[in-house]
Amino acid sequence: PSHPLRDLDRSLAPPDSERRTSPEERLTVDIADTALREPFFSHPLARNSLSAENSPDGTKTKREEIPTPFSAKGNILAPECFRTSQLLVSYVTEQTMRFAASALARAASRTSSTPLLRHPTAAAAAAYRPPLSAASSSFSTTTTSSFSDLPPSRHPTAAAAAAYRPPLSAASSSFSTTTSSSDLPPSRTPVVVDGVRLPFALSSTVYADEMAVDLQRLAFKALVDKVALDKEQIDFVLSGNVIQEVRTSNVAREAAIGAGFPVKIGANTVAMACISSSAAICNAAEKIQSGHASVAIAEIQSGHASVAIAGGVETFSDLPIRLTRPVRQKLITLPKAMKKGGPLGALKHMLSGLKPGHVSVETPAIANYTTGEVMGVSSDRLSAKFGVTRAEQDEFAVRSHRMAAEAHESGFYKGEVVPYKGSTVENGVKGESTVEGVGKLKPAFVKPHGTHTAANSSFLTDGASASLIMSEEKAKELGYEPLAYLRDWSFKACDPFEELLLGPTYCSHDILTRNGLVLGDDIGVLEIHEAFAGQILSNLVAMNSQTFADEKLDGTKVGEVDMSKLNTKGGSLALGHPFGATGSRLVTTASRRLQKEEERFALVAACADGGLGHACILERYDN
Repeated sequence: PSHPLRDLDRSLAPPDSERRTSPEERLTVDIADTALREPFFSHPLARNSLSAENSPDGTKTKREEIPTPFSAKGNILAPECFRTSQLLVSYVTEQTMRFAASALARAASRTSSTPLLRHPTAAAAAAYRPPLSAASSSFSTTTTSSFSDLPPSRHPTAAAAAAYRPPLSAASSSFSTTTSSSDLPPSRTPVVVDGVRLPFALSSTVYADEMAVDLQRLAFKALVDKVALDKEQIDFVLSGNVIQEVRTSNVAREAAIGAGFPVKIGANTVAMACISSSAAICNAAEKIQSGHASVAIAEIQSGHASVAIAGGVETFSDLPIRLTRPVRQKLITLPKAMKKGGPLGALKHMLSGLKPGHVSVETPAIANYTTGEVMGVSSDRLSAKFGVTRAEQDEFAVRSHRMAAEAHESGFYKGEVVPYKGSTVENGVKGESTVEGVGKLKPAFVKPHGTHTAANSSFLTDGASASLIMSEEKAKELGYEPLAYLRDWSFKACDPFEELLLGPTYCSHDILTRNGLVLGDDIGVLEIHEAFAGQILSNLVAMNSQTFADEKLDGTKVGEVDMSKLNTKGGSLALGHPFGATGSRLVTTASRRLQKEEERFALVAACADGGLGHACILERYDN
């Protein structure tokens, strides 16, 4: 009864002849008493829409009688309950519709004189909202302007924006896409300034005593220390994480505080399986482009973030192992049983209904929830579908280990891999591996004739990473030399039953086609996630298959991958794959390769559980 909209238009109320008049079927409700009504009408924002003068009869109090299925004593009336309930619903519905029509009519008549902040079309009003001057007591805007002066990439209508999108080629110095383009000013153009990672390590080895939040904290701190960034400059923090610790579900926030970042800095955690930190980086870029990665028109035009840290973390050394669901349910209701029946009652409560199989524990499974299938099994089937042999997988796995070992020995990873307790050794790298040696291992998933083994599959890994994403303008202002532009990105999904790990093919096709790039001609650096040797090789086959392009794409295949450009510093098979951290590693390595190898464009791609996929394009920043 205290709701402001309770003062319904009395002229629209149904006549007395249409109401139930029995005292047993009516409830008297005070709907306009002075004590509740006056404070509302005295509010400045209420005067233009609902005022005392607009009240139909101007009275201070009025009593309205509404049918109800309750008697005066509150007892439900058995014979009339259902009928009177129908009358109540009918009455309230009719009154609501009438009031809404009346309110809209009154609002329409006042549109020309209504302040813009209270304009019926709130979204349109927000679109033109300029900064409010402290010297002005009024809010001044232009209500007759249009979106024609907005750059296409910031146009609120994606379809209209796409009409302006020119293709990108290596010969062109301009870049325009739906998510990032050269028509953005430097203050809205995202760049990769730098990135680091803790040494990736086999689970239950180096980081056995660390929580995920500790690893992410160390990565954040190492990044800030490396680039000597004033923490007050940071606008936002994001982190990818898949297997979450209950106490630190927003690991980004806890790690940021632990790293000594100001408490005023916002932070959120992203969960998108193996591309979680990829999503974190792209979210950071969107914040730099459009303020808050929002679809709201005003925020698309205004930017409120210039410096963001995006990373990711995973640990398999400290998994959240739970009791089975029946036991958990018993424990949740145990306090009530204890209170009601004491220790004996609690014991009876715990034992009743439990079966021997319930007394166990549940550990996280590397299996898809929807399909119930382990990723290794899905990848094994995918390899069979695309004709990828065991020998090819073993050769690719050995290649990954050899290149990772060479990159470490040559010093490529110096500065990118920051020391943990004085060491930068990544203990999953086996540079001495041979095809003959790994060929002796038995299948790990599809037995006995599968092609995936422990050697040609990525291992359970602990680790954390962090990337520094800034606007180009802010990076220059602070004296940094960026590594690359974050030009465009794509997140897509495919059938988790048949194509669980084929996302890189779909996303690469999407992003290359959208930007007019040719894989063989324009892309000089490729960093593609290696979940399994069979998975990445299947994607390479699909990318260059005309049959697949005709069936699944638009008839245009992605193209053939030049192996001399792919993962030349090792990949996830050798370096490891902490689910939440790999995306940041890929972006940092690709950006650094662009600078060292003097290539123009890099393609980064990764698969993820659920049939998800990601790809992004980086362009070398010319310092």
